[in-house]
Amino acid sequence: MDSQYYNTQLNGSLPRQKISSNLKTKSWKEQCVEAISNMGRDLLSNGRTSKEIKQINYDLVNSIFKEEDFNHVLNPYGVEQKIGEQPAQLHDYNIISNKINLLKGEEMSRPFNWTVMSVNGQAVSEKERQKKDMLLYLTKVELAKALGVDMEIEPPEGEELPQSLKEVDEYVKYNLTDIREEWASDILTYLKERENLQLKFNQGWEHSIISTEEIYYVGVSNEEPKLRVVNPINCDFDRNPDNPNIEDGDWFKEERWMTSGQILDEYGEFLSDAQVKKLDEGGLNRGLTGQTFPGFAYTLDDLDKRRDRSDTTHFLVTQVVWKSMKKIGFVSYPDENGEYQEGIVDESFKLDDEMKALGYELEWRWIPEIWKGTKIADEYYVDITPLPNQYRNMDNPAEVKLPYIGLVYNSTNSVPTGIVDLLKPYQYLYNVIWYRMETEIAKAKGKKMVMDLAQIPKS
Repeated sequence: MDSQYYNTQLNGSLPRQKISSNLKTKSWKEQCVEAISNMGRDLLSNGRTSKEIKQINYDLVNSIFKEEDFNHVLNPYGVEQKIGEQPAQLHDYNIISNKINLLKGEEMSRPFNWTVMSVNGQAVSEKERQKKDMLLYLTKVELAKALGVDMEIEPPEGEELPQSLKEVDEYVKYNLTDIREEWASDILTYLKERENLQLKFNQGWEHSIISTEEIYYVGVSNEEPKLRVVNPINCDFDRNPDNPNIEDGDWFKEERWMTSGQILDEYGEFLSDAQVKKLDEGGLNRGLTGQTFPGFAYTLDDLDKRRDRSDTTHFLVTQVVWKSMKKIGFVSYPDENGEYQEGIVDESFKLDDEMKALGYELEWRWIPEIWKGTKIADEYYVDITPLPNQYRNMDNPAEVKLPYIGLVYNSTNSVPTGIVDLLKPYQYLYNVIWYRMETEIAKAKGKKMVMDLAQIPKS
């Protein structure tokens, strides 16, 4: 049965997604996570710069550079064996970091304001109803004044109502709020401080300056909303080349190195006692042996001297999300007034004879559904389930977003290019000029005199 529905190929392609929920078994779930965890390890850039180029940019901001990039200066003749010592040494005279710090400071000093607006049809209708009530109330008041009639007119619900018809539009635009908008605004005000959103957005802005990618994970951890800045070096994703929005892609993969305590804090509720014991005793394979260990500062300085992951205290945790398919039904039925209403049902729903006699109609459709899953080291697959609280358009159920939100900047019909990429040639030239100057200074032996030796008397 599994081989019929789960055609996972060696190239990392996903198993079939257009299948019934009954067929999405444990085996299917693990194959999906494994397939996505193997994606992004090919030569296709998908409109992104490589990890090595990104790392060079991050290092350059911190005055770390690869001497191989200066072989045309340090070894112009391509001599394999180093002969003697050079009179000078190449250093990095950083002219990039102050530009980055200036932009970070400018971003941090900007006002951090937002406006919560409900856009679903019910909220819009409610606002239109309140606007209508205010217009009727003010019209009655104006008419009573014009006719000189003294009568009590009950005002609509609300505080600080507009005093004239001319002020209604401005009041509705800037002051009228839905109760859900007020709640959402209060929640965001609380999360701004608890999650330190201003600092996290500044960190994401720094990533965008250096690597041209700004990515955040928005989700729920231990029943609490979380926002986390994603390191562009440690992730891969699929996206439409004409759409820079990462959340509109089909899948996303993030690799993180986590300690056992961090794993228990985030995924402990999904691990059995035996799995926790194995994690604690060190019997769990830490990851793919022989691959690069990023540690606390992902390094690619020497690709031939990669550190084995087995000698670290961290475990590789791969978190993936992808768009699967879900079958839903749209039921249309007449209400007591004879007007047709529409509802959504799952694939287990069936029309009985009584419903058919009453005029019920059922139409089946396949819509995307976001799934998530986590692979701990090479052994545990946990929390593989449809994403709760999916960000779905209420007017269009087929429009749904990934929990990884962000942009790839400056990638229109070209390779993404950031500020550091543009400043890199000037930084290299600056280093070369100072290297040449240091070389000339090192060669200087002080004051000299040119003299014809034949002029020296032999006596």
